[in-house]
Amino acid sequence: MVSSIFSRAKPKPPIPVPDPPDPMTVVWEGTQGIYAKIEQAQLDSYGTGNTNSSPRVHFPTNYLTDFGNNNFPGSVYYELLHYKWMRGIQIDLEWGNVELTKDNFTWTKYDKIFEIVNALGTKGLNGQDKKILFLITWKTFDIEDAVRVLPVDLQGNQGTAYSNSSTGPLYKINPDLSHTFVDFPRYDYLWGFKSSSQQPGNDGFGYHYRFADFRAAATGNDFNGDPIATFPNRFKAFLTATYDRYKDNPAFAGFLTIEPSPLTPAIPALNEYDETNHFNGRLELLQWMRNTFTKHMMVEAPNHNNKWMTRMTGDTATEGCVAKHLGFTGPNMHTGTNLEGLYNARKNIKGVCPYIVQCQPQDMKSMSGNIATYWRFDTDPPDFGGIATAGPTQGQPNTSLTSDGINNNDPITDGDWVILRSRYLGGNILSYQRNIAATATNPFDWDDFVNYMQTTTTLVFNGNLITNDPYGGMIPTQPTFVV
Repeated sequence: MVSSIFSRAKPKPPIPVPDPPDPMTVVWEGTQGIYAKIEQAQLDSYGTGNTNSSPRVHFPTNYLTDFGNNNFPGSVYYELLHYKWMRGIQIDLEWGNVELTKDNFTWTKYDKIFEIVNALGTKGLNGQDKKILFLITWKTFDIEDAVRVLPVDLQGNQGTAYSNSSTGPLYKINPDLSHTFVDFPRYDYLWGFKSSSQQPGNDGFGYHYRFADFRAAATGNDFNGDPIATFPNRFKAFLTATYDRYKDNPAFAGFLTIEPSPLTPAIPALNEYDETNHFNGRLELLQWMRNTFTKHMMVEAPNHNNKWMTRMTGDTATEGCVAKHLGFTGPNMHTGTNLEGLYNARKNIKGVCPYIVQCQPQDMKSMSGNIATYWRFDTDPPDFGGIATAGPTQGQPNTSLTSDGINNNDPITDGDWVILRSRYLGGNILSYQRNIAATATNPFDWDDFVNYMQTTTTLVFNGNLITNDPYGGMIPTQPTFVV
């Protein structure tokens, strides 16, 4: 809601861009390996647990006080304690759950997680320190999560939704249960986009920060009527406070970003989004973060937009990951349109900047309506399922990937495929989604992956059978540029 000019506080000056960091003063050794990508509901499962894990508490706050080698077997901490190949966890950094009142940060949940993960390094059965990666969340996958990415005082909306009774509702809550329709609220500091279908028979919608406002060249007022730098300055202050709190914590490994929106707004108010300004703002924010996070990796996820992927990974990417010393992380579900970017990343970024490979159970089969890139990574050069090994080109048909032989009945096991693919791409880190709800259409979930890693006798890397390898088979060599 636009406030009176007489009641509006004087805006703070822009946060200056720090000097570039010393490239030799970096945190690297001990960050390489396999991380569990924690799902949002699991991160919310935080509180007092019990020894038999019923109900299952993924982050029991009493883990250390009730510590025992066989206690809390359903928890993330139990897995970190027992599995040598498991380096750490990737968790969401949610601004809305930290800055509960303006300029006051509540770190209770994250502090407790860091405390326990640090303690596991001394209590661990394998003598290995464990790590935490922060995923910076500046977009949502549904309308309810806007409150996670915005502090309470910035959750105001403009009063008019993206849809109303005259245009019809754009979002449907629990369609199989209540059949309740709601409007798609219009926030001052978020723009709405059409997401992938998140609910049966109905398109889902999400939000994204207005990155165009993060450009140094942006002028005028924002949607709330404040100077356009107001929101960017607040967000940068939050990121700075986060880094100041955890940069010297032994468990902290670095940051990575959440990928761009699918960029099919399908929203009446298309004047809210300009692709060029949006990505120029993203680039300036990334460079600010790279210069602010002076000791730790800053990793970009450029998938979902082909032009941006090329801008970050291409042979002449003068603003990309290599030029700006940004790590790269690929999508956890690969479709044909991402092939060129993944190949470019392997060719140009492998060994130069940190490479985090994303993976989820659906990588074993295509359940998204697209054909996933099931490459044969047990050979080098790999079998691209009919695509020339010189590298795929943009827009090659997904159908050429349907007969590459990677499925649950292959001679190569699902686990081998995950590890060999990660190594082929140049992965220093593998972030595997901790999905624990395997179905026939969603095979090889986290529990399956854990079982594979605990029992396999086929792969030896870094001088160890993979189950005993602290790097989990990933490539531990320090890249040329960590920061």
